[in-house]
Amino acid sequence: MKNPPINATAHCPTRLGLSRRESRSKREGFERAKLRLRNFKPNDLGVLVEIDSLCFPPALAYNTEHLLGYLRHRSVTTFIAEYDRHIIGFVLVVRHKREKYIHLVTLDVIPQYQGLGVGKWLLGAVLQMAASLKVVKIQLEVAVTNPNAIGLYRTFGFRITRRLKKYYADNTDGLFMVLSFGAQSAHLECASNKN
Repeated sequence: MKNPPINATAHCPTRLGLSRRESRSKREGFERAKLRLRNFKPNDLGVLVEIDSLCFPPALAYNTEHLLGYLRHRSVTTFIAEYDRHIIGFVLVVRHKREKYIHLVTLDVIPQYQGLGVGKWLLGAVLQMAASLKVVKIQLEVAVTNPNAIGLYRTFGFRITRRLKKYYADNTDGLFMVLSFGAQSAHLECASNKN
């Protein structure tokens, strides 16, 4: 299914301006029942760019043009995590039909909601999609300076297959990680059903 056209200049209201006290109370009163998964809508673009800039340093964060470049492709799927009708995270993946794999481009959760299982929930949605598409693997790159993400991916069975020297714009090394379906497919089903 083709993604709808995106207007990069459209006004995208931001909903991320939480004070310290608000962010602390958000974590303390977090209710998983208020968490909702949905597909990307064109007016989400500004919020996703803002979230990415909160999650990553400037050399690693995607700007509007980069995200827009991905989002215009038919082979891209973007799942949005909403909490209490506010976008709190997203995952963007590219499906490679011919080679039968998925490339996980970015998985972002705003800092106020990190550590609450939102990233696991989004990754679980990707695993379910992968199973339904019968892909052979999911691959991604992650900065060596991001131990929380590396730990999350390892929890789901991703393996580091190689180090990518000076991969990012600031010369930070990256890790190439792969989750192969096959012997691990039973583990994947269990992991995605936990979320």
